[in-house]
Amino acid sequence: NGKVLTLKKDYTLTYDSGRKKVGAYYVSVDFKGNYSGRKALKFRIVLAKPATVNVSAGYKSASVSWAKVKGAKKYAVYYSTAKKGEYKKAGTTTKLNYNIASLQSSKTYYIKVRAVTKSISGANSYGYYSAVKKVKVR
Repeated sequence: NGKVLTLKKDYTLTYDSGRKKVGAYYVSVDFKGNYSGRKALKFRIVLAKPATVNVSAGYKSASVSWAKVKGAKKYAVYYSTAKKGEYKKAGTTTKLNYNIASLQSSKTYYIKVRAVTKSISGANSYGYYSAVKKVKVR
């Protein structure tokens, strides 16, 4: 009813253990005092987005490099011919750079990168996308 509740007086929080690893977790809100009930909320820990992405044009290619993301095991590189268009996965790498080949000469491309690791469930977990970079290939 619009009343602000106070932690430890009106409710307590219980978090899943191991919350430093990438994956999905729950936090339980247990109400007490004048309130009763429990609510479980799901949240995810994901990798940060790569910072400082640089692109340079080559002949029918584009070279991409980026700063390391803590916890990343590999990186996925994507490109598109429209900034808000559909992006195609160019490939993945364990390095901090990637060369996208077989592009069309004199065409502008938009490129973004994201970090990848294994989540606590063992599945691939993708981080946030980097800022989109624009490059006109030669």
